[in-house]
Amino acid sequence: MRLVHDEAGSGSQHEQHVVSTRRAFGEIEFDPTNRSVLRNGVAVRLTRRQFNLAFLLFLHLGGPVSRTMIRDVVWPETFNTQSRTVDTHVCLVRAKLDLYPDSGFRLMSLYGYGYRLERVDEDHA
Repeated sequence: MRLVHDEAGSGSQHEQHVVSTRRAFGEIEFDPTNRSVLRNGVAVRLTRRQFNLAFLLFLHLGGPVSRTMIRDVVWPETFNTQSRTVDTHVCLVRAKLDLYPDSGFRLMSLYGYGYRLERVDEDHA
């Protein structure tokens, strides 16, 4: 979050408005400013790279995310990130955020391409 000062009234008074950059996806809430994640109101500890990966997947909820995009966003300073490194981080994010069908999300591998995070209805879990 960041604070924004707006002039109010006669010009000598200032109000503070909290501008939230938080993004909620069901019970999972991201705060990109502080790189924090809550699941059902409970903080989940993620590394910087895990946070970037998770937020990327949720921003593309329902759509495919290529390995190339993941590498560019999560490892922008590295050109030769190994495929297993991406897989390992995806596995950790899946476990830490409980991205399994019985919890309302499915994180699937797309063979030869990347990953897709989907919301799962209770009827299809």
